[in-house]
Amino acid sequence: MAEIKIEKKTPIIPWLLGLLLLLLIGAGIYFGFQINETETEVVANEVPENEILPEENTTETTTLPAEVNTFVMFANEENDYTDAQMDIHHEYTANALRHMGDALEALANKKGMADQMNVENLHKNLDTAADEIQKNWKETDHADHIRNAFLQVSGALNQLTDGSTNESLKKEAKDIDPNTLTLEQKADVKDFIDKAASVMKKIAME
Repeated sequence: MAEIKIEKKTPIIPWLLGLLLLLLIGAGIYFGFQINETETEVVANEVPENEILPEENTTETTTLPAEVNTFVMFANEENDYTDAQMDIHHEYTANALRHMGDALEALANKKGMADQMNVENLHKNLDTAADEIQKNWKETDHADHIRNAFLQVSGALNQLTDGSTNESLKKEAKDIDPNTLTLEQKADVKDFIDKAASVMKKIAME
């Protein structure tokens, strides 16, 4: 009688358990790395206790051309105006005219309109007006020089803004009465200077 050979089946359960164990080990290693990376990012974003952070620069005037910034700061500084510099020697108004000339030339150059506006000639006219009102304090035509200079400034700003400042600034310039002493209309002079500075700042920031 022939012998029947019965092969023993290899048990599959230990293999499955081994595979499951390997998967668990792999998952543990993967999630372990993820946790470490997250912790590292959190630590990197923390600010050391004694570290001094750089201060944020919130000064909007740093974006302005230097000449415009100087004029805006001059107009905003009330001390020069109130400390009697707008007296018979017209130091305040003369300085304002010189600053306006510098600022207008910077704006015209920035806009690429220097030649079109003949801004160098305008700058010289404003410097000349500044010199005239300081040349002889006994003269009575200072208001006339200031009015003409302000009209030139309003015209130049009108060109730089495509006509949007035509009425407002021109009116302020015309409010200066050439037949009245400047010392009797200081508020009108100061008003024009303030508004011109505001318009120039706006143009520079466009």
